[in-house]
Amino acid sequence: MAEEIDLRKLVISPFTGLYWIKTLMYIFGFTVILFIGYAVYKAYIKKPEPSQAVHADAGSNVTLIQNNQRKRMFIPFIEGYVEQQKSDTLQTGLRAGCRVEF
Repeated sequence: MAEEIDLRKLVISPFTGLYWIKTLMYIFGFTVILFIGYAVYKAYIKKPEPSQAVHADAGSNVTLIQNNQRKRMFIPFIEGYVEQQKSDTLQTGLRAGCRVEF
């Protein structure tokens, strides 16, 4: 048998903390899924648009400069490192992150 609708619960629920925590978690999860989908689209589906700049000098000398490089804003990286500080032991490890270029 179905639970009866409690109008008091319906009106009071947006004023509780748990309601807003759940709402923010759903929004955050949906945003992460959209971000991953957009990253896959940019990386594997979308073709880069070629850009071509035309410069005309005096005397009708025309120089065509074609740039077909893909511009990447977020560049993930993993790098290994070895360092030695004041002690005699060598420290090794991995660094990982995301570089942002404009």
